[in-house]
Amino acid sequence: MITTPLTFSNESFSSALPTKPQVTVNSIPLSFLIHAIILFIVSGSGVIANSAVFTVILRSSKLRSMNTFMLFCNLAVADFLLAASASVTAIILLNRGLFFSLFMCKALSVLQTTTITVSALTLVIISIDRSLAIAKPFFFEHWCVAKVILAAISVIWILAFAYAAPLLYYAILTPNGNCFMLMGPHSATTYQIVGTIIQFLLPLFAGIISYNVINRVLGKLNALPGYLQPDLNRLSKAKHRAKTAFIVIIVYVITGVGFYTLSIAELGLRPYYNKDPALTAIIFNLSLAFRTIAYSSSLWNPFIYAASSKSFRQSMNFIRSPASVGTAPKSSSSVSRESQCAFKLMRRDYLASQMLGPPNGSITTTSSDRPDEVADNNINIFKPQDSIFTSFVRK
Repeated sequence: MITTPLTFSNESFSSALPTKPQVTVNSIPLSFLIHAIILFIVSGSGVIANSAVFTVILRSSKLRSMNTFMLFCNLAVADFLLAASASVTAIILLNRGLFFSLFMCKALSVLQTTTITVSALTLVIISIDRSLAIAKPFFFEHWCVAKVILAAISVIWILAFAYAAPLLYYAILTPNGNCFMLMGPHSATTYQIVGTIIQFLLPLFAGIISYNVINRVLGKLNALPGYLQPDLNRLSKAKHRAKTAFIVIIVYVITGVGFYTLSIAELGLRPYYNKDPALTAIIFNLSLAFRTIAYSSSLWNPFIYAASSKSFRQSMNFIRSPASVGTAPKSSSSVSRESQCAFKLMRRDYLASQMLGPPNGSITTTSSDRPDEVADNNINIFKPQDSIFTSFVRK
Protein backbone atom coordinates (compact mmCIF):
# COMPACT_ATOMS: atom_id res chain seq x y z
CA MET A 1 0.00 0.00 0.00
CA ILE A 2 1.09 3.56 -0.60
CA THR A 3 0.01 7.03 0.23
CA THR A 4 -0.17 10.19 -1.77
CA PRO A 5 2.03 13.08 -0.66
CA LEU A 6 0.57 15.38 1.97
CA THR A 7 -2.81 13.68 2.22
CA PHE A 8 -4.14 12.02 5.31
CA SER A 9 -3.91 8.61 3.70
CA ASN A 10 -0.70 7.05 4.97
CA GLU A 11 -1.08 3.50 6.20
CA SER A 12 0.73 4.49 9.39
CA PHE A 13 -1.83 7.22 9.99
CA SER A 14 -4.58 4.72 10.54
CA SER A 15 -2.72 1.73 11.89
CA ALA A 16 -0.55 3.82 14.22
CA LEU A 17 -3.25 5.39 16.30
CA PRO A 18 -1.53 5.50 19.67
CA THR A 19 -1.99 2.43 21.81
CA LYS A 20 -1.30 4.42 24.99
CA PRO A 21 -3.98 6.73 26.37
CA GLN A 22 -3.74 10.29 25.09
CA VAL A 23 -5.23 13.54 26.29
CA THR A 24 -8.34 14.09 24.19
CA VAL A 25 -10.98 16.73 23.69
CA ASN A 26 -14.35 15.13 22.96
CA SER A 27 -12.56 11.91 21.88
CA ILE A 28 -10.27 13.83 19.46
CA PRO A 29 -6.56 13.15 20.12
CA LEU A 30 -4.83 16.31 21.29
CA SER A 31 -2.18 16.04 18.56
CA PHE A 32 -4.97 15.94 15.95
CA LEU A 33 -6.58 19.02 17.46
CA ILE A 34 -3.32 21.01 17.53
CA HIS A 35 -2.43 20.16 13.94
CA ALA A 36 -5.98 20.87 12.79
CA ILE A 37 -5.83 24.38 14.28
CA ILE A 38 -2.46 25.00 12.59
CA LEU A 39 -3.83 23.75 9.27
CA PHE A 40 -6.85 26.05 9.49
CA ILE A 41 -4.48 29.00 10.02
CA VAL A 42 -2.25 27.91 7.14
CA SER A 43 -5.27 27.34 4.91
CA GLY A 44 -6.90 30.70 5.58
CA SER A 45 -3.65 32.65 5.27
CA GLY A 46 -2.58 30.76 2.14
CA VAL A 47 -5.90 31.30 0.37
CA ILE A 48 -5.88 35.05 1.08
CA ALA A 49 -2.18 35.56 0.27
CA ASN A 50 -2.20 33.59 -2.98
CA SER A 51 -5.45 35.23 -4.08
CA ALA A 52 -3.67 38.56 -3.66
CA VAL A 53 -0.72 37.32 -5.73
CA PHE A 54 -2.58 36.30 -8.85
CA THR A 55 -4.90 39.32 -8.53
CA VAL A 56 -1.89 41.67 -8.55
CA ILE A 57 -0.22 39.82 -11.42
CA LEU A 58 -3.36 39.59 -13.56
CA ARG A 59 -4.20 43.28 -13.05
CA SER A 60 -0.67 44.50 -13.76
CA SER A 61 0.26 44.55 -17.44
CA LYS A 62 3.88 45.09 -16.40
CA LEU A 63 4.01 41.85 -14.38
CA ARG A 64 2.01 39.89 -16.97
CA SER A 65 4.69 40.72 -19.55
CA MET A 66 7.41 39.07 -17.41
CA ASN A 67 7.92 35.33 -17.81
CA THR A 68 8.94 34.90 -14.18
CA PHE A 69 5.73 36.43 -12.85
CA MET A 70 3.60 34.38 -15.26
CA LEU A 71 5.19 31.31 -13.70
CA PHE A 72 4.76 32.79 -10.21
CA CYS A 73 1.06 33.24 -11.02
CA ASN A 74 0.81 29.54 -11.93
CA LEU A 75 2.61 28.71 -8.69
CA ALA A 76 0.12 30.88 -6.80
CA VAL A 77 -2.82 28.97 -8.33
CA ALA A 78 -1.31 25.64 -7.25
CA ASP A 79 -0.56 26.99 -3.76
CA PHE A 80 -4.09 28.38 -3.52
CA LEU A 81 -5.57 24.94 -4.24
CA LEU A 82 -3.19 23.24 -1.81
CA ALA A 83 -4.01 25.77 0.92
CA ALA A 84 -7.74 25.34 0.31
CA SER A 85 -7.42 21.54 0.55
CA ALA A 86 -5.51 21.91 3.83
CA SER A 87 -8.75 22.98 5.51
CA VAL A 88 -10.36 19.72 4.35
CA THR A 89 -7.46 17.80 5.89
CA ALA A 90 -8.01 19.75 9.12
CA ILE A 91 -11.68 18.72 9.14
CA ILE A 92 -10.63 15.09 8.67
CA LEU A 93 -8.27 15.42 11.64
CA LEU A 94 -11.15 16.73 13.74
CA ASN A 95 -13.04 13.62 12.64
CA ARG A 96 -10.23 11.53 14.20
CA GLY A 97 -8.57 10.97 10.83
CA LEU A 98 -11.60 9.35 9.23
CA PHE A 99 -12.82 10.31 5.76
CA PHE A 100 -16.49 10.98 5.12
CA SER A 101 -16.79 9.29 1.71
CA LEU A 102 -14.87 7.51 -1.02
CA PHE A 103 -15.22 10.61 -3.21
CA MET A 104 -13.41 12.71 -0.59
CA CYS A 105 -10.68 10.07 -0.35
CA LYS A 106 -10.08 10.04 -4.12
CA ALA A 107 -10.60 13.77 -4.76
CA LEU A 108 -8.32 14.95 -1.96
CA SER A 109 -5.58 12.50 -2.93
CA VAL A 110 -5.64 13.51 -6.60
CA LEU A 111 -5.99 17.25 -5.94
CA GLN A 112 -3.10 17.47 -3.49
CA THR A 113 -0.82 15.24 -5.53
CA THR A 114 -1.56 17.29 -8.66
CA THR A 115 -0.99 20.68 -7.03
CA ILE A 116 2.26 19.62 -5.37
CA THR A 117 3.54 18.22 -8.66
CA VAL A 118 2.54 21.44 -10.45
CA SER A 119 4.46 23.49 -7.88
CA ALA A 120 7.56 21.32 -8.26
CA LEU A 121 7.56 21.36 -12.08
CA THR A 122 6.87 25.11 -12.11
CA LEU A 123 9.96 25.66 -9.97
CA VAL A 124 11.96 23.62 -12.48
CA ILE A 125 10.74 25.82 -15.35
CA ILE A 126 11.48 28.96 -13.30
CA SER A 127 15.06 27.74 -12.80
CA ILE A 128 15.48 27.14 -16.53
CA ASP A 129 13.88 30.50 -17.35
CA ARG A 130 16.24 32.44 -15.05
CA SER A 131 19.30 30.57 -16.35
CA LEU A 132 18.45 31.36 -19.97
CA ALA A 133 17.65 35.00 -19.18
CA ILE A 134 21.21 35.58 -17.95
CA ALA A 135 23.30 32.93 -19.72
CA LYS A 136 21.57 32.99 -23.15
CA PRO A 137 19.85 36.40 -23.41
CA PHE A 138 19.40 36.34 -27.21
CA PHE A 139 17.92 32.85 -27.18
CA PHE A 140 15.76 33.89 -24.23
CA GLU A 141 14.39 36.97 -26.02
CA HIS A 142 13.56 34.97 -29.14
CA TRP A 143 12.10 31.78 -27.69
CA CYS A 144 10.98 32.46 -24.11
CA VAL A 145 7.91 34.44 -25.09
CA ALA A 146 4.45 34.44 -23.53
CA LYS A 147 3.09 31.74 -25.85
CA VAL A 148 5.92 29.36 -24.98
CA ILE A 149 5.47 29.98 -21.24
CA LEU A 150 1.71 29.39 -21.47
CA ALA A 151 2.34 26.17 -23.39
CA ALA A 152 4.82 25.06 -20.72
CA ILE A 153 2.27 25.78 -17.99
CA SER A 154 -0.34 23.70 -19.83
CA VAL A 155 2.09 20.79 -20.17
CA ILE A 156 2.91 21.05 -16.45
CA TRP A 157 -0.75 20.62 -15.45
CA ILE A 158 -1.22 17.72 -17.88
CA LEU A 159 1.85 15.88 -16.58
CA ALA A 160 0.89 16.55 -12.96
CA PHE A 161 -2.60 15.15 -13.42
CA ALA A 162 -1.20 12.16 -15.33
CA TYR A 163 1.02 11.36 -12.34
CA ALA A 164 -1.91 11.68 -9.91
CA ALA A 165 -4.47 9.86 -12.09
CA PRO A 166 -3.65 6.31 -10.84
CA LEU A 167 -4.90 7.35 -7.41
CA LEU A 168 -8.42 7.56 -8.83
CA TYR A 169 -8.25 3.79 -9.23
CA TYR A 170 -6.10 2.71 -6.28
CA ALA A 171 -7.63 4.91 -3.56
CA ILE A 172 -10.08 2.92 -1.44
CA LEU A 173 -12.07 3.64 1.71
CA THR A 174 -12.15 1.01 4.43
CA PRO A 175 -15.41 0.33 6.31
CA ASN A 176 -14.15 2.31 9.32
CA GLY A 177 -13.36 5.39 7.18
CA ASN A 178 -9.60 5.08 6.54
CA CYS A 179 -8.28 6.08 3.11
CA PHE A 180 -5.69 3.71 1.62
CA MET A 181 -3.80 3.47 -1.66
CA LEU A 182 -4.23 -0.22 -2.48
CA MET A 183 -1.13 -1.04 -4.56
CA GLY A 184 1.20 -3.99 -4.70
CA PRO A 185 4.44 -3.68 -2.70
CA HIS A 186 6.68 -3.11 -5.73
CA SER A 187 4.25 -0.72 -7.42
CA ALA A 188 3.84 1.23 -4.20
CA THR A 189 7.60 1.58 -3.72
CA THR A 190 8.13 2.64 -7.34
CA TYR A 191 5.33 5.19 -7.21
CA GLN A 192 6.61 6.72 -3.99
CA ILE A 193 10.21 6.95 -5.25
CA VAL A 194 9.08 8.53 -8.53
CA GLY A 195 6.99 11.02 -6.56
CA THR A 196 9.97 11.98 -4.39
CA ILE A 197 12.13 12.50 -7.47
CA ILE A 198 9.55 14.65 -9.28
CA GLN A 199 8.27 16.63 -6.32
CA PHE A 200 11.48 17.15 -4.35
CA LEU A 201 14.75 16.15 -6.01
CA LEU A 202 13.94 17.63 -9.43
CA PRO A 203 13.31 21.22 -8.23
CA LEU A 204 16.21 20.90 -5.76
CA PHE A 205 18.79 19.97 -8.40
CA ALA A 206 17.29 22.35 -10.97
CA GLY A 207 17.77 25.20 -8.51
CA ILE A 208 21.35 24.16 -7.70
CA ILE A 209 22.32 23.84 -11.37
CA SER A 210 20.66 27.15 -12.26
CA TYR A 211 22.42 28.92 -9.39
CA ASN A 212 25.83 27.60 -10.51
CA VAL A 213 25.22 28.51 -14.16
CA ILE A 214 24.17 32.06 -13.29
CA ASN A 215 27.13 32.54 -10.94
CA ARG A 216 29.57 31.35 -13.61
CA VAL A 217 28.08 33.65 -16.26
CA LEU A 218 28.10 36.66 -13.93
CA GLY A 219 31.73 35.95 -13.07
CA LYS A 220 32.66 36.03 -16.75
CA LEU A 221 30.69 39.24 -17.34
CA ASN A 222 32.40 40.99 -14.44
CA ALA A 223 35.79 40.13 -15.96
CA LEU A 224 34.96 41.88 -19.26
CA PRO A 225 36.23 45.40 -20.03
CA GLY A 226 33.81 48.22 -19.33
CA TYR A 227 32.97 48.86 -22.99
CA LEU A 228 31.95 45.21 -23.42
CA GLN A 229 29.73 45.10 -20.34
CA PRO A 230 26.02 44.40 -21.05
CA ASP A 231 23.18 46.72 -20.12
CA LEU A 232 23.71 46.97 -16.36
CA ASN A 233 20.12 48.01 -15.63
CA ARG A 234 18.70 45.05 -17.52
CA LEU A 235 21.21 42.66 -15.97
CA SER A 236 20.39 43.96 -12.49
CA LYS A 237 16.68 43.27 -13.00
CA ALA A 238 17.43 39.75 -14.23
CA LYS A 239 19.60 39.12 -11.14
CA HIS A 240 16.86 40.33 -8.79
CA ARG A 241 14.28 38.04 -10.42
CA ALA A 242 16.71 35.13 -10.19
CA LYS A 243 17.23 35.92 -6.51
CA THR A 244 13.47 35.84 -5.89
CA ALA A 245 13.19 32.51 -7.72
CA PHE A 246 16.01 30.96 -5.68
CA ILE A 247 14.44 32.05 -2.39
CA VAL A 248 11.15 30.43 -3.45
CA ILE A 249 12.96 27.18 -4.28
CA ILE A 250 14.91 27.21 -1.00
CA VAL A 251 11.72 27.67 1.05
CA TYR A 252 10.00 24.87 -0.90
CA VAL A 253 12.93 22.53 -0.19
CA ILE A 254 13.14 23.45 3.51
CA THR A 255 9.42 22.89 4.12
CA GLY A 256 9.41 19.58 2.25
CA VAL A 257 12.73 17.98 3.23
CA GLY A 258 11.37 16.43 6.43
CA PHE A 259 8.32 14.90 4.80
CA TYR A 260 10.14 13.44 1.78
CA THR A 261 13.00 12.11 3.89
CA LEU A 262 10.52 10.37 6.17
CA SER A 263 8.55 8.98 3.23
CA ILE A 264 11.70 7.29 1.91
CA ALA A 265 12.63 6.06 5.38
CA GLU A 266 9.15 4.55 5.71
CA LEU A 267 9.90 2.21 2.82
CA GLY A 268 12.51 0.48 4.96
CA LEU A 269 10.65 0.75 8.26
CA ARG A 270 7.25 -0.43 7.03
CA PRO A 271 7.87 -4.16 7.76
CA TYR A 272 8.49 -3.29 11.43
CA TYR A 273 5.23 -1.41 12.02
CA ASN A 274 3.26 -4.36 13.36
CA LYS A 275 6.23 -5.65 15.37
CA ASP A 276 7.03 -2.42 17.21
CA PRO A 277 4.02 -0.27 18.19
CA ALA A 278 6.31 2.37 19.75
CA LEU A 279 8.15 2.85 16.43
CA THR A 280 4.81 3.06 14.67
CA ALA A 281 3.63 5.80 17.01
CA ILE A 282 6.87 7.77 16.52
CA ILE A 283 6.61 7.57 12.72
CA PHE A 284 2.96 8.56 12.92
CA ASN A 285 3.63 11.71 14.95
CA LEU A 286 6.65 12.70 12.84
CA SER A 287 4.65 12.21 9.67
CA LEU A 288 1.82 14.35 11.00
CA ALA A 289 4.23 17.15 11.95
CA PHE A 290 6.16 17.06 8.66
CA ARG A 291 2.95 17.06 6.63
CA THR A 292 1.77 20.17 8.44
CA ILE A 293 5.10 21.89 7.76
CA ALA A 294 4.93 20.86 4.11
CA TYR A 295 1.45 22.37 3.81
CA SER A 296 2.93 25.69 4.91
CA SER A 297 4.90 25.91 1.64
CA SER A 298 1.68 27.25 0.12
CA LEU A 299 1.80 30.23 2.47
CA TRP A 300 5.29 31.74 2.21
CA ASN A 301 5.65 32.60 -1.49
CA PRO A 302 3.47 35.76 -1.48
CA PHE A 303 5.57 37.20 1.33
CA ILE A 304 8.75 36.34 -0.58
CA TYR A 305 7.51 38.22 -3.65
CA ALA A 306 6.59 41.26 -1.58
CA ALA A 307 9.91 41.28 0.28
CA SER A 308 12.35 40.58 -2.57
CA SER A 309 10.70 41.93 -5.74
CA LYS A 310 10.51 45.69 -6.25
CA SER A 311 8.34 45.23 -9.35
CA PHE A 312 5.77 43.24 -7.38
CA ARG A 313 5.69 45.82 -4.57
CA GLN A 314 5.23 48.68 -7.04
CA SER A 315 2.37 46.88 -8.80
CA MET A 316 0.75 45.97 -5.47
CA ASN A 317 0.94 49.58 -4.23
CA PHE A 318 -0.41 50.87 -7.53
CA ILE A 319 -3.44 48.58 -7.41
CA ARG A 320 -4.13 49.50 -3.78
CA SER A 321 -3.96 53.23 -4.59
CA PRO A 322 -7.37 54.88 -5.30
CA ALA A 323 -5.72 57.04 -7.95
CA SER A 324 -4.97 53.92 -9.99
CA VAL A 325 -8.61 53.37 -10.96
CA GLY A 326 -8.94 53.56 -14.72
CA THR A 327 -5.22 54.07 -15.28
CA ALA A 328 -2.23 51.87 -15.74
CA PRO A 329 1.40 52.41 -14.84
CA LYS A 330 3.64 53.14 -17.76
CA SER A 331 6.35 50.61 -18.28
CA SER A 332 9.88 51.61 -19.13
CA SER A 333 9.39 50.35 -22.69
CA SER A 334 6.39 52.63 -23.29
CA VAL A 335 8.27 55.63 -21.89
CA SER A 336 11.19 54.78 -24.13
CA ARG A 337 8.91 54.66 -27.20
CA GLU A 338 7.46 58.05 -26.30
CA SER A 339 10.96 59.51 -25.99
CA GLN A 340 11.89 58.10 -29.38
CA CYS A 341 8.78 59.63 -30.94
CA ALA A 342 9.62 62.99 -29.37
CA PHE A 343 13.12 62.86 -30.78
CA LYS A 344 11.78 62.00 -34.24
CA LEU A 345 9.40 64.97 -34.13
CA MET A 346 12.14 67.39 -33.13
CA ARG A 347 14.49 65.98 -35.74
CA ARG A 348 11.83 66.37 -38.46
CA ASP A 349 11.25 69.99 -37.54
CA TYR A 350 14.98 70.69 -37.57
CA LEU A 351 15.48 69.08 -41.00
CA ALA A 352 12.49 70.97 -42.37
CA SER A 353 13.94 74.27 -41.17
CA GLN A 354 17.30 73.50 -42.75
CA MET A 355 16.09 72.18 -46.12
CA LEU A 356 12.95 74.22 -46.83
CA GLY A 357 13.43 77.25 -44.62
CA PRO A 358 10.75 78.62 -42.32
CA PRO A 359 7.75 79.99 -44.23
CA ASN A 360 7.19 83.68 -43.39
CA GLY A 361 10.05 83.55 -40.89
CA SER A 362 8.52 80.85 -38.69
CA ILE A 363 7.94 77.17 -38.51
CA THR A 364 4.49 75.91 -37.63
CA THR A 365 3.62 72.34 -36.86
CA THR A 366 0.21 70.80 -36.54
CA SER A 367 -0.92 67.28 -35.96
CA SER A 368 -1.96 67.01 -39.62
CA ASP A 369 1.61 67.82 -40.76
CA ARG A 370 3.04 64.84 -38.91
CA PRO A 371 3.67 61.50 -40.57
CA ASP A 372 0.99 58.87 -40.24
CA GLU A 373 3.20 56.68 -38.09
CA VAL A 374 3.50 59.49 -35.54
CA ALA A 375 -0.10 60.69 -35.75
CA ASP A 376 -1.29 57.15 -35.06
CA ASN A 377 0.51 57.17 -31.73
CA ASN A 378 -1.66 60.09 -30.48
CA ILE A 379 1.22 61.49 -28.45
CA ASN A 380 0.10 65.04 -27.77
CA ILE A 381 2.24 65.65 -24.75
CA PHE A 382 5.17 66.59 -26.95
CA LYS A 383 3.50 69.52 -28.76
CA PRO A 384 4.95 72.11 -26.34
CA GLN A 385 8.36 70.55 -26.77
CA ASP A 386 8.03 70.79 -30.56
CA SER A 387 7.33 74.52 -30.44
CA ILE A 388 10.16 75.14 -27.98
CA PHE A 389 12.62 73.27 -30.16
CA THR A 390 11.33 75.05 -33.26
CA SER A 391 11.87 78.49 -31.76
CA PHE A 392 15.36 77.46 -30.69
CA VAL A 393 16.30 76.34 -34.21
CA ARG A 394 14.84 79.47 -35.76
CA LYS A 395 16.98 81.67 -33.55
